Amino acid sequence: MNVLAHIVEFRNGESGMHVHHIKQLTSILLQNLIEKTDKYRLTENDILLISTASSLHDIGKISIDDKILNKPGRLTAEEFEVIKTHSVIGAEMLQDLHNTHNYPLFDKAYEICRWHHERYDGKGYPDGLKGEEIPISAQVTSLADVYDALTSNRCYKKAFSHEKAMEMILDGQCGAFNPVLLQCLKDCEKQILAEFSDSIDTTQDDRLLIRATEELVENKISSDKIDFSAHLPIAARDRWNFFSDGSGEIQFEYDAILDVLRLTKYGAKVLGLQELTMHPRGLKQGYLGAQNIQNILDAMQSEASLEKPVVKIKKQLSLNGPRRWYEIRIRTLWSNEEKP
Repeated sequence: MNVLAHIVEFRNGESGMHVHHIKQLTSILLQNLIEKTDKYRLTENDILLISTASSLHDIGKISIDDKILNKPGRLTAEEFEVIKTHSVIGAEMLQDLHNTHNYPLFDKAYEICRWHHERYDGKGYPDGLKGEEIPISAQVTSLADVYDALTSNRCYKKAFSHEKAMEMILDGQCGAFNPVLLQCLKDCEKQILAEFSDSIDTTQDDRLLIRATEELVENKISSDKIDFSAHLPIAARDRWNFFSDGSGEIQFEYDAILDVLRLTKYGAKVLGLQELTMHPRGLKQGYLGAQNIQNILDAMQSEASLEKPVVKIKKQLSLNGPRRWYEIRIRTLWSNEEKP
């Protein structure tokens, strides 16, 4: 989101991997959490939303003076109060988006921005929330943020080892956390060490962050980044939705850069999916299959052009019954930044 999240990282003297580490660790902890309890009623799509939204946890720091952000020594009481304002500032930025664009990603990002510095014992900020008053999205991001902060080099400290960081967190030296999440952290130790030591390709996440960030900096975001039909007048868009829902066809829009799939209400109902799905290739589904998805993407890249933007593909699919032949018609579009 060039990258608002990464812009904040670089201004704050953090490594370029911090945002990715937060996203990765948040996902790991949530996957472990749903194996332990169904208390939070989280789906796989919820985990994708929360882990992606976690990348924006510190966007409010864009408004904090560099001299305070990058101060090598201990902050004064006044400077710390300034730093603390970043959670509310980030939430207000996202609230403006929520008021005009009701997307689940913004809801989760708002929760995370505002409340990732709350603590389970009520001694956090900005609202002093306690226990389960804190949304689980913010609870998990908070723990991920603390772990990565401890194990990373910062302008004011050297990185602690994994073992020391775990000791500090579990001993309560970094504030109070949900006991269930602390158990998740302990149970995931080996996975965390393995994942964080791997070389990771963050290109797709960076593209998503770049787009959202550039527009957040301008305090706006255009819904056509996710919804291609959004540029239509409201009346025309309503007509489009009416006819597409009544056509008996599964209609969809896919943004290859954001990796976001949007289905009509009818299509979502038939496929049993949400209307807006992030990272759809990660879904566990059998009606299309990973190989067919890749074949479709390959065909789009090899056959589509500005002169011939329509691609037709025939595939055998299983939709609520035996496998049948279907024709998939795709009309490719390119943004000004992307060349066909």
